[in-house]
Amino acid sequence: MSRFFLFGRSQDYAFAKPDPAAIVSRRHHIRIWKTGSEVDGHAVWAGAATHDIAIEIAKRGRLFNHRIDPNVDSERDFIGANLLQSHPLAEQRYVEGANPVFRAQTASGQDYYSDSRILLVDLRPTGPTETGLPATVPPGGGMLTSSLAQPAR
Repeated sequence: MSRFFLFGRSQDYAFAKPDPAAIVSRRHHIRIWKTGSEVDGHAVWAGAATHDIAIEIAKRGRLFNHRIDPNVDSERDFIGANLLQSHPLAEQRYVEGANPVFRAQTASGQDYYSDSRILLVDLRPTGPTETGLPATVPPGGGMLTSSLAQPAR
């Protein structure tokens, strides 16, 4: 699994979930970074998710790369649904980022697209009227990422 960088450093946690029908070519990846921020004394974590859908030869060199699903929102929603299944007390909210990105390219030049919403997930147990999620995300608060209040362990 490749290292991705956010906040000037590699991810703190990285998980891969293979597709049983195509273990090598199709996988779900999530990478999680501790942000250094807190909400009500709880650490805030940022995450980025990709879904490998094929293997290809890199444009430069003889390395193999995984091609990701260009609809990055579907992987964001897949991760959110999986977190809700494993943490029934989780709260989820979509927010608009301060600097939306609707189309871009990966480092290897592959196009991807998004509605540019950010998924916030709070895994702390809360009462029916309590919420720990902020209403907005500040500039630079996460381009095409899912923000996690605590890591899934």
